Amino acid sequence: MNVPQLRFKGFEAEWNIEKLSNLGEFKRSYSFSRSSEGKGRYRHLHYGDIHSKFNGILTKVDRLPTIVEKKDFEVIQSGDVVFADASEDYKDLGKAVAFENISTQTIIAGLHTHLFRPYENIDGKFLMYFTKSPRYSMFMRRVGTGISVLGLSKKNLGLLELAFPELNEQKKISHFLHLLDNKIKKQQEKIEKLEQFKKGMMQKIFSQELRFKDEDGGEFPEWKETTFGEVSISMQYGMNAAAKAFDGENKYIRITDIDEVTRRYIEDGKVSPLGKLSEEYRIIQGDILFARTGASTGKSYLYRESDGKIYYAGFLIRMRVGEGVDSRFVYYQTLLEEYEQWVKVMSMRSGQPGINAQEYSSYRFKLPSLKEQIRIAEFLNGFEKKIEKEREKLLDLEEQKKGIMRGIFV
Repeated sequence: MNVPQLRFKGFEAEWNIEKLSNLGEFKRSYSFSRSSEGKGRYRHLHYGDIHSKFNGILTKVDRLPTIVEKKDFEVIQSGDVVFADASEDYKDLGKAVAFENISTQTIIAGLHTHLFRPYENIDGKFLMYFTKSPRYSMFMRRVGTGISVLGLSKKNLGLLELAFPELNEQKKISHFLHLLDNKIKKQQEKIEKLEQFKKGMMQKIFSQELRFKDEDGGEFPEWKETTFGEVSISMQYGMNAAAKAFDGENKYIRITDIDEVTRRYIEDGKVSPLGKLSEEYRIIQGDILFARTGASTGKSYLYRESDGKIYYAGFLIRMRVGEGVDSRFVYYQTLLEEYEQWVKVMSMRSGQPGINAQEYSSYRFKLPSLKEQIRIAEFLNGFEKKIEKEREKLLDLEEQKKGIMRGIFV
């Protein structure tokens, strides 16, 4: 195990290396399922909550569900660490939560968890942050057992080798990382608020509760009802080709290459289409893609020239918008709640979730004059740019944390 590359000033003592089993004791966990939840005295930390709700340091426990059981239990204390011992993938196997400054004595470690109580020379928060390191992830891949569901035994978890400094330096590290986590959380909340505000504005604009004025301060013409089919030149399926390693020029976009949140093309892991390329399947400025099958049915993407030279795959449908229509305005229709509801209904009309080109063409919406379309699209595009900048700040913070974690937990 290598020496840490990042150290706080004032700490020079060498780090020790020990197995987890020598750094504390495993305490009792209980196997109460969700069916045991109800009004009661004791709260329990279910492994599913570690996977989805709590990921770090837990001080406020009122979000933990209570159980109806009335026995006396061995409870969690401040400084304890609880590990999830089961998961469908390695990402969540061994995920941990550290408890800090909890005054109640009525919380228990629940189903599929291991409760670990560190000795006095180990800071539970430092241990929890170690579980977020690449070294810990590699350890999970070695000791996790199972096929459809992965498991982690106490014995195997106890084999974890941990490099740790003296207690004061541990606390310094965990405090610093906690502050950085809080900064990341605040940035995430800022983005969420901007997203919600944008969503609210979109609903007001497209319901015509909020209207724009023309250059002379007058009213724009009334909106007319139309369909995707009426505003498009074509609705065409993509090419049926496998993917190959990226050739440096030609990109291949599949359903999985469209980000679920931002609806932007995902550059990481880009590939190229295998076989002969046809301009028929190359997308151009203003083209809109729709996912036509599976759980992602309805997901949309608006092509931008900055995304490069892209060909689209067979499980996508391309809408090429006609003249006199701003493709951005059409794309924003696909981000509305009305569209989401339409997708839910339309995609379930057959056994396999999906919407074909003819069905997409039938989607109805209201279309203003081209000048008002442009005003609306530019207004919303300004919001998107602002959110994008905030996302870049978030990415910088996350990369900063990754670098620090790599330097500390070598």
